[in-house]
Amino acid sequence: MHLIGRERELAQLDEAWRAAGVRPGVVLVEGDAGIGKSALVTAFAATADATVLTGETPVLGGDAQPYAPLLAALGDFEPSRAAALARIEAAAPVVLVLEDLDRADQASRELLAYLAGALSRPGVLVIATYGGPADDVPGAERIPLGPLTDDDAATLLGRADPDRVRRAAGNPLRLLAEPLLAPFRALPPQSRAAVRVAAVLGRAADPALLQRIVGAPGERLRPAVEAGLLEGEYRFRHELVREAVYEDLRPAERARLHRLAADAITASLGFRPAAAALVELAEHWHAAGDVDRAFDAAWRAAAVARCAHAGRLRLLERVAATWGQVFDPEFRTRTDRVAVLMAAAVAALHAADLHPGALDRGLALTAEALAATRDPARIAPLLETRSHLKERGGADGIEDLRAALAQQPRNHRIRATLASRLEALGRSPEAHALAEDAAHDRDPAVRALALVTLAAEASDPGPGADPGTSGSRIAVGRAREAIGLAREAGDDDTELLGRVVEASALEAAGESRAAAEAAEAGLATARRSGSRPLRGAMLAAALTASLTSLGEWPRARAVAEAALASSPPELYRAVLTIAVGRLDALEGDRERAEHAARTAERLLGERYTGRQFLIPLWELRTLLGQDAPLDDRQIPAHPALAWSLLLAQPEPDRRYAQRLPVNGPAQRAASLTVARRWDEAIAAWRAAGQPYRVAQTLLRAGRAARDKSTAVAWAREAGAIAHRLGARPLAEQAAALQKSGRLEPGAARLTDRELEVLRLMAAGRTNRQIAEALSIAVKTAGVHVTNILSKLGVNSRTDAATVARRRGLLDAQP
Repeated sequence: MHLIGRERELAQLDEAWRAAGVRPGVVLVEGDAGIGKSALVTAFAATADATVLTGETPVLGGDAQPYAPLLAALGDFEPSRAAALARIEAAAPVVLVLEDLDRADQASRELLAYLAGALSRPGVLVIATYGGPADDVPGAERIPLGPLTDDDAATLLGRADPDRVRRAAGNPLRLLAEPLLAPFRALPPQSRAAVRVAAVLGRAADPALLQRIVGAPGERLRPAVEAGLLEGEYRFRHELVREAVYEDLRPAERARLHRLAADAITASLGFRPAAAALVELAEHWHAAGDVDRAFDAAWRAAAVARCAHAGRLRLLERVAATWGQVFDPEFRTRTDRVAVLMAAAVAALHAADLHPGALDRGLALTAEALAATRDPARIAPLLETRSHLKERGGADGIEDLRAALAQQPRNHRIRATLASRLEALGRSPEAHALAEDAAHDRDPAVRALALVTLAAEASDPGPGADPGTSGSRIAVGRAREAIGLAREAGDDDTELLGRVVEASALEAAGESRAAAEAAEAGLATARRSGSRPLRGAMLAAALTASLTSLGEWPRARAVAEAALASSPPELYRAVLTIAVGRLDALEGDRERAEHAARTAERLLGERYTGRQFLIPLWELRTLLGQDAPLDDRQIPAHPALAWSLLLAQPEPDRRYAQRLPVNGPAQRAASLTVARRWDEAIAAWRAAGQPYRVAQTLLRAGRAARDKSTAVAWAREAGAIAHRLGARPLAEQAAALQKSGRLEPGAARLTDRELEVLRLMAAGRTNRQIAEALSIAVKTAGVHVTNILSKLGVNSRTDAATVARRRGLLDAQP
């Protein structure tokens, strides 16, 4: 099949199918309505040596019908990710096409993300089309379809018509809109009427409904099939054809046909109506303009669309909007309008992950509901929901949680939520008290969230903490207990948060491999449950930190950049940006590292002042040559981050290090490094499995070494590790150290006393001040100075200080 102007994109699909023979894949085809997505996929499918399963999202209420495109493609199956995965892989070699996924329910769109990470059998390719920008699906290939060129548009039209080509702007639908209706208008009257009914029912009309409305549909629609408008008997050849016929209907005729469709669906409903039928019924009555029936149908449809959050939101908004237009809405719904608004706001919160506009709709709904009630039992959950909406949008939402708790002081769920949010922002004393109280609640979900907060607090104890009762061991234990409780309660969000804390606690203790495994387990759970941008970004940040420690830098960067591409909230965009910027700095890309620091500062602003966010930023700035604000009193409360900050300094502050606790092997290795106990430090870093720290410590030890052979060996190994990691600045320093005069014999002939004098000389002390500091005679100090100048081959104190710094003599231990 020849496809005009899409040869390159068709070749991309062919290549994706060949690659799927080795490893399954996912391709996202995105573009405006009418741009040719379906034509491209159809042309590819015609040549693929595979079973092709196609599922279309219904035009009417597709986002309120759970798994609608999957059910259309696979037939009835247990509505679970594992069942869908098994059904798809059993059909291999198979191409699964999911059309118009932008109109689908949230469960279907999250299932696609799950499949991208879970498919393992070769010979499986999933193609999803989107009428606009596609979702972020990790590992998926994107094929954006742009406008046709003028030459291709003229070829498609079959003649030169510059005015029509210009008006179409490269869109095949606009280009062919006028010709599409010509064969339709040439049909016999009965056939035109049947095609109009089919256009109202959707691209693939239900045969039973057509039978009820037009009688013998096969006979009436046969001319439309012969004219190329329909495929088979009831399916439009292209959505463009259906849209053209539908838009050609007069408003009154359109409403009449929707009423007929609604009557036909009502007559076909069984004792236990299907969710899809109820959703379609609501849409038809709404399009027919029958407010009462539309109200009732929307309320019933919303009740069965619980996991299709965007569709449920739309249906509930419709119920709320027409509340005053129907007779006795309280009797019809057995509730009141405030409850409807509350339910719609919750649906907006859940829909916000894939539909960013839902956040504003949710905030408007909570504001309207709050204005309509004075009941504390309702105000509290409304404020709690608004807090979650604000958090998803990048604000902290703390004040709404405080106000909610004021309405219901003994509500432990709100207490646990407030504690979790406060701990994340670095206000742990208040968080601890709230979490301790909430941890006694009977609800396992509440206890789980409270335990996560207590685990986060224990994971990085400050100065004076008792290592027998605090730290990584207790933090990990609490986090794992929380994960178990969250699973028991079916609370995916808290389970993911528990994984974040577990991974962070292990990393803080220097158990980077175990931390990476915990973060990866969390990301797997996120994919299975439909990852939220917030929790997914937190897990990605934890995994990036551990992979960076382990020296797996390319993978660390890939994890962070993939998370950034999912547009997480501002706070975690900043956290991930800092992580990428640190990699840039370690690899020597100063320009990118500085850009990352500026971006993170802008994102954090004045809202996010928790030191767990700021200390990594200060470390990045330190790597770029700026001074760290060590006078900040909160730094010691985060010792893992504080030790890393100290090691970023050219000369770690030894006195400051004495203020920091030592929790776990990595912090022990850091303390040995700052104390310049080189052999022990190098061994400790090797045991911790952190190659960059090994190389960094080897280089420092080499600079301080007074034995040439040892210094050369350490510098050489440091350079080899740095080269393997891609740590260009460290590799260059190691190479310079090997070539420098610091490793010449003259440098090793300085006595311990001369090294002491040299340090004081470099600090600008006079001979008398040197004598007083070392309790020696002034004349003796002068002799030492003369000997030092001679041994270094220089003529002045200034030159001696310069050479000493270059050769690392000021680091040497007496």
